[in-house]
Amino acid sequence: MPKLKPNCSLSSTPSDFWAQLGVSRQSGELIKQVREGFAFSTLTRLATLSRFSTHELAKMIGLSCYALRHARQLGRLSTLQSDRLVQVARVIGAACDLFEGDQVSANQWLMTAQRGLGGCRPVEMLATGVEVEAVLDLIGRIEHGVVS
Repeated sequence: MPKLKPNCSLSSTPSDFWAQLGVSRQSGELIKQVREGFAFSTLTRLATLSRFSTHELAKMIGLSCYALRHARQLGRLSTLQSDRLVQVARVIGAACDLFEGDQVSANQWLMTAQRGLGGCRPVEMLATGVEVEAVLDLIGRIEHGVVS
């Protein structure tokens, strides 16, 4: 079980995390934002909030160096890239919540192999929706003391 300790870099409530990110929690509005594609600044805000670099996040989202450069030039992410950003942000936010707002500890956990993920690091399990759900499921089990 991870050691939980406060040291907030993100606000203490999940809705604050999404508000700081500039992403709606309302289903209809979120769908609209994703379909239009997020402004590139959403990725840079996530980098600031998460303490991961833009390049690290781009890799988690599945953006090549070329795609990252192209999105920066356009000032916007594609629909698919925006959808991936939401999935990655869900994991980062859930990990931060697990560590009561301590983003440094959350990032360490995300970068460490987890037995509950078959020895994989959570950041390596973000390529598909199924993998994202597995990471979120593990976080939920840890929060409820059901670690296997």
